[in-house]
Amino acid sequence: MKKLIFLAAICSLIACNKPGSNEPDPNPNPDPGGQPKPLTITTITPETGNGATLTITITGTGFHPTPSQNEVKLGNLICNVGTASATQLVVGLPLNITEGFYDVVVKANGKTTTRTAGFHYTADLPSITTISPEQGNSGTTTVTITGTGFNPIGDFRG
Repeated sequence: MKKLIFLAAICSLIACNKPGSNEPDPNPNPDPGGQPKPLTITTITPETGNGATLTITITGTGFHPTPSQNEVKLGNLICNVGTASATQLVVGLPLNITEGFYDVVVKANGKTTTRTAGFHYTADLPSITTISPEQGNSGTTTVTITGTGFNPIGDFRG
């Protein structure tokens, strides 16, 4: 009886570890020789974004098909990987991103690749909401312009 229980346990273990399980392949996209594809970044879309840009799509090879198994950074800023396949990552931009050029760094399957200055974040375009007063005398009226996206250091003396 003990031999049958032992034999049943061994068969169960072997069946659990059979090929074709639902676990993602840790080395996706093997080439015809069976080797995993190198980790590459082919394109980044869009290459330039602003406050209206919520995500970027990174296309390449060697990514892990499970989003949490990929790490994406813009410079030192960590991005949230929303969806992933072996050839494409869709990532959310970090909330604390500021204007500038960013290296795009992807880590997956124990490898790292970088696209130098691969993404450019631009400041939002200025938007005027009010001008006060709407009329006045030349040279003696102070005009206040209210809106968003202005340079906080700006000073106009015209």
